[in-house]
Amino acid sequence: MKFSHVLRRVLSGLSWLLLAAVCACTFYLVAVMGEQPQTADEASPSPVPTVLPTPAPLSQAAPLTSEQAQASFPAPLLALAGESPQSAEAQDLRVGTTACRVVTLTYVRADGSQVRCVSATPAAYLNTLTGAGFAPAAMDGARLRGLDALRLTGGGAGALLAQDGDVIYLLLGPDDPQSLQALGEATL
Repeated sequence: MKFSHVLRRVLSGLSWLLLAAVCACTFYLVAVMGEQPQTADEASPSPVPTVLPTPAPLSQAAPLTSEQAQASFPAPLLALAGESPQSAEAQDLRVGTTACRVVTLTYVRADGSQVRCVSATPAAYLNTLTGAGFAPAAMDGARLRGLDALRLTGGGAGALLAQDGDVIYLLLGPDDPQSLQALGEATL
C-alpha cells in the first residue's frame, strides 16, 4: 500500500470521528443545555397546603359558647360583625375517609330570619354541598371574610361559599342575592 492511500484512510477516519464529536456536542448543547432551569417554585408541582392543627375529636355534636366554638376550630371562625350568635355548635363529619370539623354559628336577625355561619376544615367538606342540593349561581363581587365568594342556590336557602387554604366558609341565609351579598360583606 502506498503511503498516500494510508494517509487518506486515516484522514477519512479522523474526519468521521470529528463529525461524530461535533454531532454529540451539538446534541448536548441543544437537548441538555437548552432546557430551562427549574426554580424551587417550579420544582414542586403544587403548593404545600397549610397544615392546620388537628382538633381533638368530638364524640357528638355539642352546643357551645362562641369562645368554646372558636377554641374547637383550628382557624378563625366565620361570624357576623357586630352581632352575637344565638347558638354555636361543633361537630365532626366523615366525608369519605376524611374527618371534617364543622362549627356552625346561628344568628337570628331583627326580622326573625336565621343566618348560619359555617366554618369547616379540611376542604373535603365541599363534597357534602352537592349532596345537600347546592349548585353554583351567577353573582358578581360577592365577598365573605374579605375573600372572593361563590353564590350557591338550592338546599332551601341562599349561600355564599369561600375557601381560605384548607378552611371552607359557608354563609347560609336569605335566597335574595342582594341581602346575601350585604351579609357576606358584614362577615369577619
